[in-house]
Amino acid sequence: GIKEPLSIKEIGIPPDSFDNSMEKLVDNAFADATLIMAARVPSTEEVEKLFRYAYDGRSIDF
Repeated sequence: GIKEPLSIKEIGIPPDSFDNSMEKLVDNAFADATLIMAARVPSTEEVEKLFRYAYDGRSIDF
């Protein structure tokens, strides 16, 4: 079958490139109306944590 990547890391984005883009990723997340209208609006730290979990392919446990 088709094997889809389960993490951002598996797509081939280097860790340093990902880290250097973090501020822009978080800013873009907060610019998205979907996030602002969510039942629970995450903090900046939580959004960054979500991206780091996605990079590693970890399940969200918070």
